[in-house]
Amino acid sequence: MNKLKETRERAALKQSELAILLKTTQATISNWENDKSEIDNESLKRLCQIFNVSSDYLLGLNENMNKSVKQKLPALNEQEQELIKYFKLLNDAGRGYVVDRVREMTDWEHVGKSEVARRIFLDALNSEQSRRDDRVK
Repeated sequence: MNKLKETRERAALKQSELAILLKTTQATISNWENDKSEIDNESLKRLCQIFNVSSDYLLGLNENMNKSVKQKLPALNEQEQELIKYFKLLNDAGRGYVVDRVREMTDWEHVGKSEVARRIFLDALNSEQSRRDDRVK
């Protein structure tokens, strides 16, 4: 099995979710996983960061992950669990919006990152819920 696919599945991510994180398409992820195209350097670097594995591992050059994917992930605190719960309720567009806003916010060094990310996420969730409510009316 392709190491990218194996690692993505271990992380419980869909191709479409990984595509949002990488700002690419689901088709691109599929092509990488099916060896129809090669991963570009920037995407490979980002994949290694996302999954906390070495590039050698993702490229199948080394069977040792060399990083902590095999290790148990640290427990999520209550706030992180809440964010994930609400994030999973969003459609792909909503998730993409949240990821983009969080990326923007993490560049702002003068503002507390976690609080800003939480506010942005909850704003996006409220917007998504409002759109759903409007459709029901």
